[in-house]
Amino acid sequence: MASTMHIVAARLPASTNCPHCTTQGQLQEPQSTLIGTSFLPGFPRWSPTATSRNWINKQRRGAATAKAEAGEHVSRRRALQTALLTSVSALVPALTEAQPSTAASDDPRQQLLDAIAAKKGVQEAIDRIAEINPTPKPNKSDKVDGKWKLLWSSDVAEVSKVTRFLPIGAESFQLIGPGGGIGKGRAQNIVSIGGGAVQLKLTSACVPDEKNDKDFVVGPPFKLELFLGSKALPISEVKDTNSERTPILGNELNYFEQVYLEDSGKPGDLRVSRVLIGDDRVVGSIFVHERV
Repeated sequence: MASTMHIVAARLPASTNCPHCTTQGQLQEPQSTLIGTSFLPGFPRWSPTATSRNWINKQRRGAATAKAEAGEHVSRRRALQTALLTSVSALVPALTEAQPSTAASDDPRQQLLDAIAAKKGVQEAIDRIAEINPTPKPNKSDKVDGKWKLLWSSDVAEVSKVTRFLPIGAESFQLIGPGGGIGKGRAQNIVSIGGGAVQLKLTSACVPDEKNDKDFVVGPPFKLELFLGSKALPISEVKDTNSERTPILGNELNYFEQVYLEDSGKPGDLRVSRVLIGDDRVVGSIFVHERV
């Protein structure tokens, strides 16, 4: 290689200054242009100038800065993740406690309320709650008296038939005795439609059965009225058991067994009753009421 370069140099004119020669016609060893490398044997290693050294340092500083910024982003992201995980971990127990339990209750009372809300299994729930009736002699207790709201009635009950196909919502209430503001030995069933704008009221006798501690006897005199606001419109009336039956009202005595009666006398008490004997149109009816 060296001999070749001397040949090339020998062909140059004497006045030509070869960049590789120290003097005219004398060849010096060329230096590699690769940074820090000598790709030909015998060639000296390249030494960076001040300019190139500044450029290299700048590149290194830029790389270090980028790495530091990347590390900072990672640190921030990890800190944010940690904060979120800590917050969620603290929040989960509170959310769990706030959620209503979907597990089935072992309390027969709650089972009845759940069945009514679900609109299934009510009869089975009534059979269970009847076994723990806290009032063994309901018709000897004054806790039957009061105002009661109907929560549920069986399909054969007259109130179910009356309200089943109404285009607007209806509620049913039962007033019993002095506690219900209806007088001793009397009861009144009310179907309230449109928030009380229209009311259907059936008033009857209601006395304890002398031969049974659980039953009440409900019968004539019956009086059925329709109220439009404060205006009463008589519909039908039966004075006693000897009176002739009407297309709407019977003249039979109906025996209502009190299957279950809570005796605190406070709003929220439950009462379950069913018709055992009487008018064929109502026998077998079952009702669940709540004291209001």
